[in-house]
Amino acid sequence: MSPDVMQAMMVLFTVWGVAVAIKAANTLRTGEPYVFGIWDGGMIRAGKSLSKMGKQIKLVVGIGMAAACAAMATHAIPLDTAFYLVAFIAILSIVSDFVTAEK
Repeated sequence: MSPDVMQAMMVLFTVWGVAVAIKAANTLRTGEPYVFGIWDGGMIRAGKSLSKMGKQIKLVVGIGMAAACAAMATHAIPLDTAFYLVAFIAILSIVSDFVTAEK
């Protein structure tokens, strides 16, 4: 993958992380359920919702993903460190989505 494509992907994931954090913050503020769409949960999670704890985790994950991807895009931290950080946050997000799903 070329450096330009990698840079564009990190900017895209930064925007995605901010959008997820805003969605989670709005659902926490209003008390409405966090219902996954295709853009934030994929085909497997679309239509399912999170508990209050899941919304809180999703807020932190969104902020974390945005910060890590922005740091990676701007070369504020070494590339290998940023990659492991983004991978950890992504795995945390996936696991927490399944663990905190409402029945």
